[in-house]
Formats: sequence, C-alpha cells, structure tokens
Amino acid sequence: MKRTDAHYKVRHEAGAVCVAGNYAPCWREDVPRTYPVKGRWAENLWKARKLTHAKYEAYLYACRDGVLPRKRNLDACKEQEAASAAHTEMEERVKRIRGNSALFQPFPAVPAAQAWLDVFKTDQLRYPILVALGASRSRKTEWAKSLFRNALEVKIGALEVFPDGMRLFSRAVHDGLVLDDVRDLHFLVNHQEKVQGKYDCLVEFASTPGGALSYTKDLFAVPIVVTVNYSTRNLKFLETDDFLGNAENRVVVRFPLPQAQGDTGPLCKCRTFALGSQRFSHLT
Repeated sequence: MKRTDAHYKVRHEAGAVCVAGNYAPCWREDVPRTYPVKGRWAENLWKARKLTHAKYEAYLYACRDGVLPRKRNLDACKEQEAASAAHTEMEERVKRIRGNSALFQPFPAVPAAQAWLDVFKTDQLRYPILVALGASRSRKTEWAKSLFRNALEVKIGALEVFPDGMRLFSRAVHDGLVLDDVRDLHFLVNHQEKVQGKYDCLVEFASTPGGALSYTKDLFAVPIVVTVNYSTRNLKFLETDDFLGNAENRVVVRFPLPQAQGDTGPLCKCRTFALGSQRFSHLT
C-alpha cells in the first residue's frame, strides 16, 4: 500500500498519533515500516491550536526537520504568552489590593508635586526632576506612580547605568518615568544629561565604544520621579552638588506624607523657591 499523509492524524485532546495503515512515523521503533515526517506537519497542527506547546516541541525533535527556526518561533510565542499572563495577573492583583481599604489608602494632595507637574505643560529649556525621599515602606513608589496615568517604572537600585528596561519607554505609551530605589545619588549626577530632558537632542543609552548596542530616547518634557531612602549614599548632593543642589533642578518631597501620620493640620513645614515663573514647595 502506498503511504500517504492520510495514514496518520492527531487527536486534539492528547496530541497522540493514530496510525491507520501499515506505515508509522519514523520515530516508532515497534513497527517494521516507517516514513520520515516533515516538520511542517507538526507546525500546521500547532498553528491550528491542535497541539500543546510541549507536544509540538516533542514532535519537532522527533521529526528532525527545521528544528531551529520552528523552535525559535515556539519560544517567542511561549515568552509572549507568559508575559501577557503575568501582566494580566498583575493587573488583577493591583485592582484587588487597591480596592482593599484596609491595605491601600489614597494619597493626600501635595501642592509641590502638582506645581512641579504644571511646569511640563509649557515649553522650558530644561525641566526639574522630583525626588521622593523617605524611609523604606513609606509608599514612595506607589505615590510616584499615582502622579501619572501610565508611568514606566525602572528599578535602579545600586546600578551605575540604566537597566535594559529603559528600552521599553515610549512617549506614545508612557506619560512619566519613575526611577525607583536609587541607592546612590551619584547615579543622577552621572546621568544629568539624560534626566534633564533637553529639547534639542535625543538621549543615548547603553553607550559603548563601538555604539553597536546603544539606543536613543526622547525625554524632553517627560516628568521624572526618583525615589530614594534615607540610607541612599550621597544624600548631601541635594544641598552641595552643582546639579542636585540647585533648587531649579529638583523638587524634594519627604515621606511619610501627613495623612499617613494621621495629621490633619498643615501639609508640613514648607519653604518655597522660584523656578522661572513657577513657585514650588520644598517639603521638610
């Protein structure tokens, strides 16, 4: 009997091969007559959602036909699905926790932060950053993200360069940037040209001698919030550094905010300074 592709098919629920004839796929060792199977057979079934990822991968290696390109395609799909599932789970978790009044309380209004945001509504040569300073677990990051509709949060920690997550920033998607948990203010001083968002140039990241891995972002008029702890190194730069010590280059908000302390009185002791035509409050 002449062998044809009609001699085998796949059960959707298990992905097992059902042989109808006197030939079997070449990976079967318990039958005398076998035939090679093209990789596109398994690929087409997988694309039709008739194979699980695991079963498709097993068939790829069993077929031994075009394994590498098909495996790359499979891995890319698995990675995207895992990322999508993780994002969905995170959104559900955020909704659940923020809906629990015992865990999540809304933040009080901070005039200094609102005045800072208002500056970005008009063209400036350079824009100040906002520094959220407070002890660990004082909700600095939550507050920073609450200032925006969809900010990109980038974990800095003890890094000396921007992490690869900065590549995700898009002006079409993100309306702010949160540099979280900066452990040394040297980071801001060393990357001053990036966080100031100059109007006449794109900002280069991941710079290398050959430039092969570098990329650029337009950070003009993008509000940047930096969260730091009291244990962050070189906090003195907020007073002594030529860049961070200049009141026109940064606004500092200290935590905890009064509402978190049960304070219904004035927002806090405050002194103001001018930034162009704007006036900001420096919370102390």
